[in-house]
Amino acid sequence: MTLAPATHSVPEAPSEKHSGHKEEFKALVKNYKGIDSVKPVLKEFLKKSDFFCLLYDVFEHHLSLAKTRSQALADGQITVYDKALLELTNNGTETYNLGAFELFLDEVMGMKSVETVDLEALVVKNVAVKSLLVHATRAEPGTIAVPILTASEGKSPNDKTGSVKYETTNNAKELKTIKDSLSRILATFSNAQQEYKAIPDSDVVAKSRAAKFLRDTAENALTYMHSRQMKHHMAPELEVAFQMAKEKAIALSGGRKRRFEVHDHDYSDFRPSSSSRGVKHSSSSRHHQATHRRGDRYRPY
Repeated sequence: MTLAPATHSVPEAPSEKHSGHKEEFKALVKNYKGIDSVKPVLKEFLKKSDFFCLLYDVFEHHLSLAKTRSQALADGQITVYDKALLELTNNGTETYNLGAFELFLDEVMGMKSVETVDLEALVVKNVAVKSLLVHATRAEPGTIAVPILTASEGKSPNDKTGSVKYETTNNAKELKTIKDSLSRILATFSNAQQEYKAIPDSDVVAKSRAAKFLRDTAENALTYMHSRQMKHHMAPELEVAFQMAKEKAIALSGGRKRRFEVHDHDYSDFRPSSSSRGVKHSSSSRHHQATHRRGDRYRPY
């Protein structure tokens, strides 16, 4: 009787498995380093400063968490996506990286083919849960602390409920949130400005992409200042950069404007309306305002 040799499935060698992960990691970094356009979902976030700040907070928290874990894929504490994010952001020190944001949205938050509104809802929920956890750990036994979800929310001046101490604490936190958010937005603008200047005019596709990104980040910063009635020394520079980048983007796209630019929107609207101040302007006064230099047009509330 002849015995057939026993057959056993040979498990994949650890070295081969880890080698596959390394190749996937390298491919991810290469792919997201070379992206040449901003996806619609991220474009929408750049237009809405509050949601962009929420998204950035979630993104930054994820990077911070990944940095506390073993960076060796063999240890199984981080994914290839986490490792690629850390590579794209120089180990979390250069967080304003377009490719890193795209990878985070695609693979970490699983948003490759969802609507912007779904992503906004997910980001808000993520931040809300985090805020609830923070307040739960700080609240005294038997008390309930209500978290502030966005910097734009606050108590009415006529609201007398709650202690003065709690309101003061919330105001301080809100001011810090606004300050930190503005710093991040301005850092994004600065990076976009440097990227735009570094690209030669001969590279039309890349120049067009950079012009649109610069336009959106400058517009985002101006909108953020306007919505919070902030005065800032960079406002004139932001408006000049916004107008320049907008015109460049239109020129490089064959004269095509964004839908809401058909009537040539500008940021002189950031000044208080005449009705809000109870002042009526004559037609000559309005003409005088319209002929001011572009750099002097931004007047926050």
